[in-house]
This record gives sequence, C-alpha cells and structure tokens, in this order.
Amino acid sequence: MTSCLNLKRFLTSVVMGLVGMAFFSALCSCEKEDDFVLSVSPSEMSQGIEHKGGTYSLLILSSDVWTVEVAAEAASWLHVSPTEGAAGECIVQLTVDGHEGEQPRVGTLTFRSGELSRTVTVTQQEWVLLPDSDGVDEMPVEPW
Repeated sequence: MTSCLNLKRFLTSVVMGLVGMAFFSALCSCEKEDDFVLSVSPSEMSQGIEHKGGTYSLLILSSDVWTVEVAAEAASWLHVSPTEGAAGECIVQLTVDGHEGEQPRVGTLTFRSGELSRTVTVTQQEWVLLPDSDGVDEMPVEPW
C-alpha cells in the first residue's frame, strides 16, 4: 500500500512538473514573439513630394536585421540607401527622381525583418505647367 501511495505521489509530481514546464514554455514563446519590432516612420509619403523630386529620410527601428525592396514599377525613379541593416535604429535615405508626367505616380517600399513586413507608399505629384510661370510660355521671342 505504501509503494502504491509513493508511486501515486511520484506520478502526480511528474505530471504537475510537465504541466508547469509547458505553461512556462508557452509564456516564454509569447514574450519572444512580442519582442520582435519593425517600425518605419513616416509610414506614408503622399504629401510634399513635388514633381521635382528630392531626398527624404525614413527612420527604421528593428529588433533584428532588415531589408527594403522597391516595387518593380517604381525602381526606375525611387531609390533607397541602405537597402539592409542591423537591429536598432537606422536612417534610410529615399531619393525620388524628377517627374514630368501629367498624372501623379505611386510606388511602394517593403521593409522586412523576420516574419514582419511594413509597406511605405510614396506618391509623387504630377508636373503642372502654369501660365505666367518659368515654363515654356516664358521663353523670350526675338524678332527676325
């Protein structure tokens, strides 16, 4: 009878220990997933990008190595440097070429770190030639 009682206590201890380990393991894995960070600021660039283009800065905050990819349709006019980085904070330079089209153009940047990804949408305004501006209409005309 004593050996059955000891066996019962032993099995109860083993089961409780396994349940405790499973709970602790689940708790730790949840905390790890929450620790992954990928932040891009600003997350949208649709105002202030004139047709002339220019250079802009994005702040990246990541808990792991990261990469950035320019969408294929924007790769000819939208450029980023650097295209990858280590964990921590990093300033990414975004260079937008000039645009002489009659419609705004839109491109996207996709930042990736581990399983996380963030997309930044960049909208560049169209070129507008206004009367009485320094455009073609303002060219001097000399008599023959």
